[in-house]
Amino acid sequence: NPHPTKPVRATWQFLNASGSRAEVTHVLPPRGHHRVRVNTVPGIEGEHATLVSGTWASGDDVGLPAPIIAERTIAWGSDIEGHSTRGAPFPSLTWYFAEGSQGGQWATYLLLMNPHDRQATVQVNYMLESGLSAPYTYTVDPRRRFTIYPPVTGAFGILVTSIGATPVPIIAE
Repeated sequence: NPHPTKPVRATWQFLNASGSRAEVTHVLPPRGHHRVRVNTVPGIEGEHATLVSGTWASGDDVGLPAPIIAERTIAWGSDIEGHSTRGAPFPSLTWYFAEGSQGGQWATYLLLMNPHDRQATVQVNYMLESGLSAPYTYTVDPRRRFTIYPPVTGAFGILVTSIGATPVPIIAE
């Protein structure tokens, strides 16, 4: 919660790949934070996407949207190895990824999340040294996560585009 004087109610919605959902809510004090350990939240499956939102917890604007900052930290082993990244601030129609690799010691996978209530049609192109690959098209169901294991080998970049008559903004990682 970046606000200096007002508390924020933060809600974590976990959208499982199967379509089921889990949710937790915590009130963040002014300039406070809270860590959710997903392994302890009932109902979360191995493959899930997370939506984090904030609303004002008190005052005249209680329940209205409030700004928050979200990050995702992944740790393994004895919690000394891992990485953190800031959450995507909003969905987009286009996502670019500069580096991916399949084969050898590396395995890239692409995560797509549709936070909306209607299906998204998504086109994925792989940017190979020889040029752009043929497009691969996927349907991402509403409020779901979808995992893609790239069908190409070697080093590549990735271009993800939500397509259709009325494209649905998505989140890609």
